[in-house]
Amino acid sequence: MPVNLPTGAPLPPGNIAPGNSPMLTPPSDGNSLSELKDIHLPEPISWWPLAPGWWILAAVVVIALIGTGIWLYRYKQRNAYRHEAQQALALLEQLSLEPQLWLQQLNLLLKRAAHTAYENEVSAKLNGAAWRDFLIQQAPRITHPDDALRLLSEGIYQSGESLNTDIEAQRTALQTYVSQWLQKHERQLVPVERENTESTGGQSC
Repeated sequence: MPVNLPTGAPLPPGNIAPGNSPMLTPPSDGNSLSELKDIHLPEPISWWPLAPGWWILAAVVVIALIGTGIWLYRYKQRNAYRHEAQQALALLEQLSLEPQLWLQQLNLLLKRAAHTAYENEVSAKLNGAAWRDFLIQQAPRITHPDDALRLLSEGIYQSGESLNTDIEAQRTALQTYVSQWLQKHERQLVPVERENTESTGGQSC
């Protein structure tokens, strides 16, 4: 006997005849996809105002840049005499001077640079072996050719054709040496070692 079910009522299990599957109807309670609201994403995080950590980092960078700028300025000012001496050396090479006069001007250029670098009168009073030792000790990173040093320390007090010949033979070596000394000498003054010729007194009883 067929069972009359109310409209929309679920069928009891086992009572569905083959080929007579019921049609499922969508719910009509008003919750359709067309009625769903759009998804709203949160507002992007603003970079302003900056977090305290970024302010600290910015301050450190600014201080470092200012400090570097001051150091570079002082370094340039402190070593400006090197550049000026190199320009004077180049100008000296363009002058047509007698060998001995050229050597005197070359030696004078070194004296002026040393006086500016060490701000004292010590280098101006040095001559001979003491001046040679001074040049060597203040520029330990360069090569000190013996012949060039001999002419710089002793040649200015000599004269003669043989001296002019020696100067012409060492002209390139002298110019190279002076240029390297001007560029690479140490700013810290290294005292020239001198032999102590003073005799000590006898021991008291």
